[in-house]
Amino acid sequence: MQEISKNKESSYETVIVFSLKGGEEVVSGLVEKFKNLLSTSAKLDSVDEWGKRHLVYPINKENEAHYVLFKFKSSVDFPLELDRICGITEGVLRSLIVNLDESEHHKNRRSKRKSVRSVAAAAVPSVATEESVATDDVSAQTTAPEDVVN
Repeated sequence: MQEISKNKESSYETVIVFSLKGGEEVVSGLVEKFKNLLSTSAKLDSVDEWGKRHLVYPINKENEAHYVLFKFKSSVDFPLELDRICGITEGVLRSLIVNLDESEHHKNRRSKRKSVRSVAAAAVPSVATEESVATDDVSAQTTAPEDVVN
């Protein structure tokens, strides 16, 4: 059964942040390297070059980087290899790989949880109202009038 799940293709997207230290030629070479890798090892759907962006915080003393978004379909094993290659490639500052199929699954689970919570929340106010009435009665009993003289 596990062999079937390994052969199943899933949709992924990865954002790779490239260093600009080597210049635009090095960046374009790295982008081509990853395009070729994704084309040979997976089914590359699209490449969206976001270009040069300012980083929120410096990474390796760099304030700007080149961002590229790749969308692809592959077996379950390939993203681990892609992550390994990103980690050892000189010129890659950061990378993030997201399984789009799993993220859809989690969105569906979250929406189911929200609907269960909303049903539960609809029942809770009546209980909360009874509790607030009970606490008001208790507070009325425990407060002593200030004008009582001993």
